Amino acid sequence: MAIYASRAGEPGTLTLIDELAALGWQILLPKIRRSPDWAWSSEGLRPGWAGIPQPVAAGLGAEALGLADVVVVPCLATAPDGTRLGTGGGWYDSSPAASSSGKPSVGFGKRRGDPALAAA
Repeated sequence: MAIYASRAGEPGTLTLIDELAALGWQILLPKIRRSPDWAWSSEGLRPGWAGIPQPVAAGLGAEALGLADVVVVPCLATAPDGTRLGTGGGWYDSSPAASSSGKPSVGFGKRRGDPALAAA
């Protein structure tokens, strides 16, 4: 599974990441760099750019997103066709492996101040 590590003001994912890892899921998280990069969370997290938690493990490149069976993406809004409005640097949108894989993705955002899920 690929997911983002939340920071203040975003729908929280850190507890979800811990719980999924405890159940045996392998979790890919973005490494915030000049270009999209992903790494496994199994070696722990540390604060990265702007305090965003990111994996300690070595980066696997943008293509690693294609390893995920499910991708949870942060979003401000989604359309019925799966189009997503986000605020990041393209970590999800710029990966050809993710956009062409046909694997399920879930947009995770807020609606009227409450977390809400929208399937894409």
